[in-house]
Amino acid sequence: MRPVVVRRERVGRSLSSLAVAALAVVALPAGEAVAVPPGTYAFVVNNGGTGSLSVIDTATNTVTATIGTVAGPRDVAVSPDGTRAYVAHDNFGSDGVSVIDTATHAVTATIDVGQISPVGVAVSPDGGHVYTANQIASSVSVIDTTTNTVTDTIDVGVGPRAVAFSPDGTHAYTVNASITASTVSVIDTATKAVTATIDVGAGPLGLAVSPDGSRVYTANANGDSVSVIDAVSNTVTTTIPVGGAPFGVAVSPDGAHAYTANSALASSSVSVIDTVAQTVTDTIPVGQSPRDVTLSPDGAHAYTANGNVDSVSVIDTAAKSVTATVGVGSLPLAATVATVKPASGTTLVSSANPSVAGQSVTFTATVTGGSGTPTGTVTFKDGATVLGTSALDGSGQAAFTTSALSVGTHPVTARYGGSGTYLPSTSPVVNQIVQPLTCSNATPTISGTQGNDSLNGTPGDDVIFALGGNDLVDGRGGNDLICGGAGNDSLTGGEGDDTLDGAAGNDNLSGGGGNDTLDAGPGNDNVVGGDGNDKLVGGDGNDALRGGAGDDTLTGGPGNDALDGGAGTNFLDGGPGSDACARPGNGPGCP
Repeated sequence: MRPVVVRRERVGRSLSSLAVAALAVVALPAGEAVAVPPGTYAFVVNNGGTGSLSVIDTATNTVTATIGTVAGPRDVAVSPDGTRAYVAHDNFGSDGVSVIDTATHAVTATIDVGQISPVGVAVSPDGGHVYTANQIASSVSVIDTTTNTVTDTIDVGVGPRAVAFSPDGTHAYTVNASITASTVSVIDTATKAVTATIDVGAGPLGLAVSPDGSRVYTANANGDSVSVIDAVSNTVTTTIPVGGAPFGVAVSPDGAHAYTANSALASSSVSVIDTVAQTVTDTIPVGQSPRDVTLSPDGAHAYTANGNVDSVSVIDTAAKSVTATVGVGSLPLAATVATVKPASGTTLVSSANPSVAGQSVTFTATVTGGSGTPTGTVTFKDGATVLGTSALDGSGQAAFTTSALSVGTHPVTARYGGSGTYLPSTSPVVNQIVQPLTCSNATPTISGTQGNDSLNGTPGDDVIFALGGNDLVDGRGGNDLICGGAGNDSLTGGEGDDTLDGAAGNDNLSGGGGNDTLDAGPGNDNVVGGDGNDKLVGGDGNDALRGGAGDDTLTGGPGNDALDGGAGTNFLDGGPGSDACARPGNGPGCP
């Protein structure tokens, strides 16, 4: 589970009497961009000098890259899929958000939010939006991550310092710290409106939401406390005393513990809170003046950005002790941890396209990546409908076979769900064309001879070729295709949705129950639809067509035909010739 990203106050332009005075800025040359191999990394914002982002490999606790940023970086958040880092920068002349590709460390976009001092940033759980907490403007900017543009601005309490989302993305929260008020604004992300304002402890600079969304925690720097908010009633239920001047708070992925970064110079520490008992159970000394605390995705480690000593303390959360100290850039103010994975690619092929109704078709997906053969599962979909899932084999392929596709065009895709190594990916659409089963494209399951045959189908779906001669054929149950061939044939579909083709000769065709299609072909034919909504075609010759029950379509074709639609709402077309039509007695070619 992705850790809750904490947003809190860093270095401010207008902090007044709050215990968050601006710190000295030390110059730090920006390092060259370094491509990131797959793994879990801590991204640390360094506010000093021209600004930078340190990338720490959490497996080795070493800085593997330093990315130059716009001056004045204040906060960082990573998209849920780990592909993009968003850095909020408060630079007097270029306030905005930089978008960084985490795999290449290239800055792919810089989004201007205006002269409003963005000091906090968060990404929505679906990755579709980025929110910035704008201290001077007392607002939140809403950024569309597809277009990298500001689409909305939401007024919140005075002096917002941090922003975080509920796990389901329906709400966002800001902590607002001013001389006269200390509050949390609750934002409905659908309406982009503040729905509640909650009074909390003095000087709130950081906040976090529990993994189940039931609680919101604020780090109150001037009150040396954490306010616990019930997210349903939007009321403070508990205030927990913690260490001096807590700047940030984070909640473990299992929700069992909360951690605060206590920045008081004399007692720089992390307080560990039991969220059930709502008391501090441990205090862990860390580097001087920690401005942030964040957790690894598995909750096994916590990381603090130690502003006064240019370092990150790595905490073993089980042992509750610092196991490593990592030197980073000048004046680290914020950190977040994310897993970076390479992209995968998925292709899809069909074994038979076009196919015919009832034909078995196998869709094969091939998933590739640059770090070995991908593992995991592939979901095959027909538009929005799931056809099935299949596991990748040792060559990175997965297959799904079906004979159930209906006549028409099916937009089939294969969606690879990703793995611990690779990101998900979706194949281009394969438009699978399924043609109707006809006597010209079908393969028979039952065949006659060139003589006079008597053939019976099965209770299932049959393809019966009677061939030449005067044949007697009964399809019986199922959705059957019966091809009479040349000769005077008697064809009965039986129950089911049947297709009967009499071909040349004087034929007797009976659909029986179901929605049938009967084409008598050339000759003087007798065609009866039976129950169901049937389509009857007489063809050349003097034919007698009777629809029976149901809504039927009767087409006589050339010749002197007798058409009777029978019960139901019917359409009759006599065609060329002198035709007699009944039920209804009108229609094209009818007198």
